[in-house]
Formats: sequence, structure tokens, C-alpha cells
Amino acid sequence: MSIRIQKYLSQTGVLSRQKAEEFLKKGWILINGTPVTTPGTRFNPETDTLTFSPEAQQAMQAYTLLAFHKPKGIVTNCKQAGEREIIDLLPQHYQHLHAIGRLDKASEGLILLTDDGTIANYFLNNSSPHTRIYRVVAAHPLSKEHVRQLESGVDIGHYITKPCRIHQRSARHIDIELTEGKNRQIRRMLEAVYNRVHRLTRIQFGDILLGDLKPGNYRILTDYAIPVQNKQQ
Repeated sequence: MSIRIQKYLSQTGVLSRQKAEEFLKKGWILINGTPVTTPGTRFNPETDTLTFSPEAQQAMQAYTLLAFHKPKGIVTNCKQAGEREIIDLLPQHYQHLHAIGRLDKASEGLILLTDDGTIANYFLNNSSPHTRIYRVVAAHPLSKEHVRQLESGVDIGHYITKPCRIHQRSARHIDIELTEGKNRQIRRMLEAVYNRVHRLTRIQFGDILLGDLKPGNYRILTDYAIPVQNKQQ
């Protein structure tokens, strides 16, 4: 069955539709070895071969990905009057980047930023969820039963959380491993067992670790590469 090139590349996570149209206009996409320049051109993935020019392959690798330690009190984006957001803490040449997901204002820890929509989709794609690990200090001691309830899933208001993994380091200190990221999820989870968050730090997203990054600092992930089938074909 034939499909528009832009739609195919977008659905398979290779390129955004906008980027695919840009590549088409430049003649960087080839079908059966012949450059295609018309947006909307259709091809059959089962019988046709889609490849990229050397220029396209180079451009597809030319992206920026940062690991940033968001301090407490800083919003991820969409700041209000009197607030500061992540890009306010970055050098000007990185202020075009967009956060992958978010952390609420009272939370801190690892945020990834990129200028590549395909990379962002790779980390946020629900079909292959990425692990998120949070280091949590609860306001009050958590019993073994509270931990069991949290791991099994709790009602956070018209939604039952998915099962998760918890490592209890002490009565008030736990590491929570999630594969989903609902708004203020961990805070609402602890409220569901009659507790609350005293401190919340994200220490891992996918296979990227916060490590020893200090609040407000960033690390350039120049060597990071997502699986080939998600980035190029």
C-alpha cells in the first residue's frame, strides 16, 4: 500500500513532517535511487527502497541534546511574571532548545533538552516507555504497606497509576521507578497514602543519569545516539 513520504517518515519516527518536507525540497530523499522533490509523493514501503543523500544523513546527526539539572524553584517552561525558566539559565546559543517532558516548579533534577523533534518523540513515545527514576524524601515515614500500595498502583484522581518499582532506602527515603509521567504524579501518589513529598529529584530518564551535575549546570550529550530505526533508515 502506498503512503505519502512525509507521513511514513513521521509515523516511523525518522523525521518530523516539517523536516521531511524540507528534505524533499532539497532533493535529499531518494526512492529507488532517484531523488524526489515533490511533497506529497507516495511510495510503497513493501516494494520501494527509501534512502537519504549524504547531506541528509549529516543533517540528521546534527542535533543538540543536553542533560540539565533543574534547580528547585525554576519552572520548566511557560513562566509567569516573576518566575524564571530553564532557558533563562542556559547560554544564549542553547536558548532555542526545548525540554523533553517537564518537572514541576518544586521539583529538581534531570531534564533533557533538544532541538530535534525525533529525539523528543523517542523519549516520550508511549509505545516504548522510558524509565524515569525519582529520589524522594517523604514528609512522614512510609510503612511497608504504603510502599506495596504505591507499587501496585493508587488512585490519583480519576486515574489509577501503573505498577511501579520502589526501593526503600529508609523510612522516609525511597527511589521510585516509573514508566509514565502524569502531572505531579509522585506528589499525588504520596497523597493517596496520606503522606506528602518533602523533596523530589529526578535522577534518571531512560539510560541517561543525572550523575554529579550540580543544580543549574548542564552536560552536552555529544556521543548519545538513539537506535538506528528511530533516527534514520
